[in-house]
Amino acid sequence: MTRHKLRKMRKTKGALFTMRMQDDQYAQFRAVGLLRGSDISNLVHQFAIEQIRREKERDPEAFDAAVKQAKIEIKEHQEKKRAESRNKRLKPLINHAASGTESNTEPED
Repeated sequence: MTRHKLRKMRKTKGALFTMRMQDDQYAQFRAVGLLRGSDISNLVHQFAIEQIRREKERDPEAFDAAVKQAKIEIKEHQEKKRAESRNKRLKPLINHAASGTESNTEPED
């Protein structure tokens, strides 16, 4: 039995999002992908790239300003999520430490 070498996958930062769509629309969109030899993810990517190109051509300065604002908002959102995650992880430790100090104190006479 031969052992296949696992290729290292490139780590890329990216956004993952969920899109709601009716079942019929989903089937039709998937059919478009099949007819084009693609999949839904690639179709969405192609659409996004096309819209970016159009906006850059229409008003480059406004587009650049909007990108800067979007990056600020994304960074703020990521920092907020990190803080919430950190607090969620630390809360049990803080509660445990607080309850431990209270139980170890002896009543004063």
